[in-house]
Amino acid sequence: MAFRPIIAAAELWDGDMIARRVDGQDVLLVRLNGVVYAYENRCAHQGVALSEGRLDGYVLTCRAHHWQYDVRVGSGINPATACLRRFAVKVEDGTVFVDVNAPSPDVRDTEDVGDGVGPVLIGCQGGHAVLEAIRRLNPSVEIHKRGSYTRVLAPRRCMVTRRAIEDILGQSFDFRAELEIMMPSFKGRMRLDDDEAVWTFEDDAMSGAEASKTGRSHPEMIPNAMPSFNDRLRRGGDEAISTFEAGAVTGGTASQTGRGQKELTQKRTYWHLSDLGRKPTDYDIATSRMHYWTSRGFEVKAPVSEWYERYQRGSDLRCRDWDQWGDPRQTTYTTYTTMQRTREAFVSGLLDSIGDDYDRGLSPQWVAVLDRVLAPLRYPGHGLQMVAAYIGKMAPSTHITIAATFQAADEMRRVQRIAYRMRQLQITHPEFGSKAQHTWQDDPIWQPLREIIETLLVTWDWGEALVALQFVLKPAFDELFMTQFGRLARAAGDDVLDRIFFSLNEDCAWHRAWSGSLIQTAIRDTPESAPVIEGWIENWAPRISRAVSAFRPIFDEMLPSGAHFATALSEIEQFGQRYRESLFGPSDVSSV
Repeated sequence: MAFRPIIAAAELWDGDMIARRVDGQDVLLVRLNGVVYAYENRCAHQGVALSEGRLDGYVLTCRAHHWQYDVRVGSGINPATACLRRFAVKVEDGTVFVDVNAPSPDVRDTEDVGDGVGPVLIGCQGGHAVLEAIRRLNPSVEIHKRGSYTRVLAPRRCMVTRRAIEDILGQSFDFRAELEIMMPSFKGRMRLDDDEAVWTFEDDAMSGAEASKTGRSHPEMIPNAMPSFNDRLRRGGDEAISTFEAGAVTGGTASQTGRGQKELTQKRTYWHLSDLGRKPTDYDIATSRMHYWTSRGFEVKAPVSEWYERYQRGSDLRCRDWDQWGDPRQTTYTTYTTMQRTREAFVSGLLDSIGDDYDRGLSPQWVAVLDRVLAPLRYPGHGLQMVAAYIGKMAPSTHITIAATFQAADEMRRVQRIAYRMRQLQITHPEFGSKAQHTWQDDPIWQPLREIIETLLVTWDWGEALVALQFVLKPAFDELFMTQFGRLARAAGDDVLDRIFFSLNEDCAWHRAWSGSLIQTAIRDTPESAPVIEGWIENWAPRISRAVSAFRPIFDEMLPSGAHFATALSEIEQFGQRYRESLFGPSDVSSV
């Protein structure tokens, strides 16, 4: 035999493995740090397909009993006595070739056992009885001690029974379970049940625990047919016809259909991510390339099609490939809920620590400030949530959609926690928050901010909405309330509120991180987007400056010296300026 072409090298991603059938052998291909390895695709323990296991770095773990191997050399990690049969492999002209009849040149040949069959045993309790039972039942058996293991070889047939072992031990013996533990490998075909194990020699026998037709079944990997439909226009007209063709999953030539043959290549799971050149992460799989309409348009023409065409594709915020960006935190639903569980536990603990005595101890002046600021804060919070949700809905990439959706969830979390704290205050101050809606709609301190949020809610261009929210409004809003108002709370003796806002501000830091990374990707890809972004910032910045300044009366009331608010205002402006300069560099529009 000779080297056989198996798979295009580009289809075997780094850190991944794939199974193939080559010249009657089940082969496992593994790529690690650019190097391709080929092994027999069966665990040395029970013959389970290793392709069904898990690869973590260089450690390959069998799914059945968690035996582990070092894929760089094929040696066992747990147990160390195990080993894998390795094949010669090479990569030429972008194709992986394997020769299953020649050992890998860097691995020494295994010993020639001819037609001998039998188990390989490691030292375990009861092992001596198993060996003695094998000797008694197989007169021609050979026992080869190899230090850490013992190889048993009998010509063409070897057997051992539970009764023979129990006669030697003088006690019961859990035959199947104990034998599986002490037998890392074997030669021949094995049939194993609760009372007997038999190894037999056959011309096509392989190492491992592939059962005979009468024993336990380890099914072969049989290629399946994969249909393919070749759509084309009928010559001389506009009638579309679809031609069915079939081919093997392993990439064989399609069968004759009467209309010719077609060579099919296997489509890997998540094949649409093959250009990554590596095994996709959970984040890649859960968040990549799900918005088909961004490139193809909607399947059915509807009014929403024109909306996306105008306000998404027609936006002046451009990037040739939005999918090249990914969330720096690689947030998925699983990682998000795990992370937020810890943060929620912290905030819940703070809220649970508040008793009636704590709220009665707050000064009437501070409770009045909370009634004017904390209670209405739910309304702009809902506005921020709706804008984030709109950006996610309109985004041209699922990476952006998912990041914006989790941001919207964070905003809802902030609203919920504020509402919970408001309800706590109502226990000792029953009228607290009863005029919150009126305050939001009429109190002068809220009107500039209300105008910005309501304007942003009808800013349909997704790019402008993104820039206005993430780079103008939210940096100032989060710094004003989560930081500066939190400090005011601490000065008023309300330490718990300060700590709650500090925790909620951790979400805001991620909002700035992902959006900053996104906009930098867009500018690197399409530099002409930079002046567009600066123009939007220049348009929105003066409004947010007026909105922040409107809260001066609150700070002046709690801290009579006007210098205190001047300091807070300066810190808010510098915070926004530093954030934008970190993304765009010094600019005339970088300050709020």
